[in-house]
Amino acid sequence: MLSSMPEPDSSYPNSLSPWFDLDYFRRKKPWVPLGDRFHRRRQPVGLRWALIGLVLLACVAWPVLAHLTGNRRIYQARPVSQAHAMFNNNCDKCHSGNFETAERLWPGNARLATVTDAKCKQCHDGPIHHDVAVDPPQCANCHREHRGHALLADLPDGRCTACHSDLQRTDGKQSAFVNIHGWAVDHPDFRVWQENGRDQGAVKFNHFVHLRREGIRGPAGKLMQLRCEQCHQEDDQAPISLFTMKEEDRSLALPLPGARGRLMRPI
Repeated sequence: MLSSMPEPDSSYPNSLSPWFDLDYFRRKKPWVPLGDRFHRRRQPVGLRWALIGLVLLACVAWPVLAHLTGNRRIYQARPVSQAHAMFNNNCDKCHSGNFETAERLWPGNARLATVTDAKCKQCHDGPIHHDVAVDPPQCANCHREHRGHALLADLPDGRCTACHSDLQRTDGKQSAFVNIHGWAVDHPDFRVWQENGRDQGAVKFNHFVHLRREGIRGPAGKLMQLRCEQCHQEDDQAPISLFTMKEEDRSLALPLPGARGRLMRPI
């Protein structure tokens, strides 16, 4: 006796096949006019473009406004040090070329500086820092501005030991200075304090003799009453010049090391 197949449930009128649209990918999508497409997104797209335009306008207006007002701080990572605060808005005082940001970020160009030694020596004139060194650094490699430092002379040990831990000369001779690896590790005493050490400075000036109440004889043989301001003139924006006397008193001035009688100004 053959078993009969179960009859489909009459309470479920639709079969499962109409529920699955298996050839949906073959059907063509209804064509929508181009104008209707933009009409549906007109308001959101317009708002986006308005915001983008405002951002671009602000990016252009900000540097233009800073240029017109003479403000250069927007280009600085941090303010300059106290000694250079007088020309904080005068970038050309130190920078001699373009900032070369792309070249600075290139691997191996960490020592690239837009401040040349010639710019530094206009105020801080002095001898070359170890002119016989194999790879002498530039001034800006150690004294780095725009980093929030109050004093550029306050350097971490790593700035010094980067070179002084392995001193090498261009002529291959042994360096007269010992290698150091830290201030508190193996830094020797200063030579002036060492045994038989002697201060190499040859200039001796006696203020007591020059500022006597009875005066001092000048070039013409006459007694002169000298005052401090006759030799020392304050100027916060100029390099140090020890003697700024009148023309008739210039014979009293001694030649000083450095160009035009200027000394290195501490920073």
